[in-house]
Amino acid sequence: ISADTTAQSQQLAEELLSFEYPYSTRIAALNLLLNNVDDSEFWGNKIVEFSSDLDPRLRLHVLKGLRFLSETDSRNILEAIELSEFDPRVLEQME
Repeated sequence: ISADTTAQSQQLAEELLSFEYPYSTRIAALNLLLNNVDDSEFWGNKIVEFSSDLDPRLRLHVLKGLRFLSETDSRNILEAIELSEFDPRVLEQME
């Protein structure tokens, strides 16, 4: 992504996150973004967006994007997500 001055690879990776794709495709796209995008606003939005995803593995994995947020923003997002999260694996990671 870093050599892509048109941001097309980021856009493509974001499209591959759609629920229409299998888990293996979605997790690969998410890993690509985690390794190449460090924008805090992007990750704040992505974490909130994925908090309602049907796949708990993706809800859990997207939390790795918290490292790009300030401590205050991370705490605020986690508190909001905690209200609706029901999977014990995700809840444990949020602690």
